[in-house]
Amino acid sequence: MDDSEILDLEEGGGETGEVTNLCLLGKILSPKTFNVAAISNTCAAAWKTRAPVTVTSWSNNVFLFRFKDAEDKVSILRDSPWSFSNSHLVLQNLNNNVAVPDQTFTHSPFWVQIHGLPVGKMTRTNAEFIGKRFSKLLAVETSPDGLLLGRSFLRVRVEVEVAKPLPKGFWLRKSCDSGKDLWIAYKYEKLSDFCYDCGRLGHDNRSCKFVSRDEGAKSGYGPELRANWVRRSQIPVVEINHHGNEVGIGDNQTSERRTEQAAASSTAREP
Repeated sequence: MDDSEILDLEEGGGETGEVTNLCLLGKILSPKTFNVAAISNTCAAAWKTRAPVTVTSWSNNVFLFRFKDAEDKVSILRDSPWSFSNSHLVLQNLNNNVAVPDQTFTHSPFWVQIHGLPVGKMTRTNAEFIGKRFSKLLAVETSPDGLLLGRSFLRVRVEVEVAKPLPKGFWLRKSCDSGKDLWIAYKYEKLSDFCYDCGRLGHDNRSCKFVSRDEGAKSGYGPELRANWVRRSQIPVVEINHHGNEVGIGDNQTSERRTEQAAASSTAREP
């Protein structure tokens, strides 16, 4: 056979598309190897889907999750991120145009709480500005008057680049009243184990290869980056599309679901 031969292969039909649209691909960020039986059992207990989910092991802690119910898939994406044995699971749509070894897992969504802001700074405009400091802003909590005093912190849904250290926060420039800069801290909902030395997901400080032990001791990372998950809320959420424009408004749960559906659709269309 000629090595330079070029072939045209048949594209999958409508049925194939329907099947892959019910699939999610996930990678567990951990040096530990997970087996499919353990993942299947954990999924059944934690996800509580209406229909069974079939789990297939691919390689290198990558698993294919095949759903029978479309709403189950939307629900699992909406409530992501998930973890197994305290190791972070990156979930995404299956990309039909990419070979199995080339499926990449670079970003994961998080609800991030922004703590320490003065009351006058707790606005939707500032929430969007801060959220755009992450890889991608997906949604923000909002209010009719733009002043977000429904809780003691701002809350944004963003995509985080999983191979990089988790952003810890920022310094707010000093005001005339306070006379000093203020530290504004990020706290991540549903944050799994991560390295307190380098701030990355996927390992702990016992196996960190990114920084020295001395550097790690001064990193500023610790359990304080974790926040309790806000499961239900009446505070409206505004979704932001991949162009940075508002695409909808609704209650917290409905908006989160639409956000995940939009993100899933966008991923499926990527070349």
